[in-house]
Amino acid sequence: MKLGHKYKWVLYKISDDEKFIVIDQVERDLSKTYQDFLEVLINQPARYAVIDVDYQHGGLQKSKLALVSWCPETCKIKEKMLFASSKEELKMGLGKGFKEIQACDPDELDFGDVVDKLR
Repeated sequence: MKLGHKYKWVLYKISDDEKFIVIDQVERDLSKTYQDFLEVLINQPARYAVIDVDYQHGGLQKSKLALVSWCPETCKIKEKMLFASSKEELKMGLGKGFKEIQACDPDELDFGDVVDKLR
């Protein structure tokens, strides 16, 4: 995602056998918005996502990558524990250059709050 801006976002999930983190969905349409991303993400069980967030700051158009950890309250305890313990593995695989955002409720993914964390 860092090179060439080929994707707007990538969703990752824990594999069915609970041994790997695998790609679940890739959005290639760069015209998609943060709101489009939220509509996809909040209807999912626990997911990791890397999204290229576009925003304005000081009159300039900016874009930064965010690593979103989405684990809604509806997830079972075992799923939450597995999800939390797997995050470091994903972060190592992705490398540096991401701001991390954790959320268990859609309100925690408010665009303004996310942009504040990215600055």
